Amino acid sequence: MLDEPRTQASHQHETTAPGARAPGSETSTAPGALAPGSETSTSDVGRSGSETPDSQAGRAERETSISQAGRAERETSTTDTHAAGRGTTVTDTHPTGRDEITIPDSHPAWNEIAVPGARLAWTRTGSGPAAVWAHPLCSSSLTPESFGAFDWSPVAAADRQLVRYDARGHGRSTGQPVPDDFRFPRLARDLLTLLDVVSPDAPVAGIGLSLGTATLLHAAVMAPHRFDRLVLTAPPTAWETRPQQAAAYEQLADLVEEHGAGVIDTALAAAPVPDPYRGAPGFPFPVEADADLLPAILRGAAASDLPAKEALAGLRMPVLILPWTGDPGHPLSTAETLASVIPGARLKTAHHMDDLRAWGADAARFLRP
Repeated sequence: MLDEPRTQASHQHETTAPGARAPGSETSTAPGALAPGSETSTSDVGRSGSETPDSQAGRAERETSISQAGRAERETSTTDTHAAGRGTTVTDTHPTGRDEITIPDSHPAWNEIAVPGARLAWTRTGSGPAAVWAHPLCSSSLTPESFGAFDWSPVAAADRQLVRYDARGHGRSTGQPVPDDFRFPRLARDLLTLLDVVSPDAPVAGIGLSLGTATLLHAAVMAPHRFDRLVLTAPPTAWETRPQQAAAYEQLADLVEEHGAGVIDTALAAAPVPDPYRGAPGFPFPVEADADLLPAILRGAAASDLPAKEALAGLRMPVLILPWTGDPGHPLSTAETLASVIPGARLKTAHHMDDLRAWGADAARFLRP
């Protein structure tokens, strides 16, 4: 089992910029989970610098962990033999500082594959038909689980081989500062390339969160025969609610270029907390993206949307949709629309932390071969 979250970190995924009103919601957010309904504007973020008292306190607590080898060394090897011991806590240097990450027990070795303009890092656990986990924007394959609420280990224990990977520019994967490289369709093609390696002869199950959900949906529309089931958690803004979100990402990309990646901490100080996380630690997640690539990552997300509803209506694999409430960056309206247009899709909404903690078991039951 994973350790309980130790600190509240510094970044979430799919949001709307502070001060901007999120379409279809009472409040607004900005990347990663920027603060809806706050009084902070993007100009306030630029003036106030990159640290608030709250973010400084969180950073000080996180910086008590031990240091780990740098990104450059990790990205040059084809296999990283790092396998942390039981509950080992390490620190990576991230855009907004040093963030504490708890590595799952006996974490397997890292592998890499080449895709156009990047190298993707991935691991696998368990045996049986493959299930691939796709993480949120500005996060990594390990971060959501490392902070306590998510635990996908039941999937590996239910006769599935669980494949975790870092999207280009995130975690241990590399990338280039090209916004088009981070659009949802490009990320979906990366995923399909990975599937050709991990399961060349059989379809896989997919589990996604936010950006990961968007990536899976695009990949499923491009190559439906490559998937036998999908679990879509925290679907992001889409269609009618997307333009405001896109504008927020563009604004944040400008701020990062002007003031540095630390401005994300200031924006997050007023971020809304999804209902399941109210009163609980572990939210928002820390930034796990290359600081030099953050503007391109944000602009790629700004230029992206979920597939057209007509294309989604053609999907025929079983689909489980797991949204949470209270987050304009991941509005319930997107999940409800997906459930209405994808034939036979099931919908289960999380209102409390116990609901969120059950997602691993829910996914394992749904994905059991």
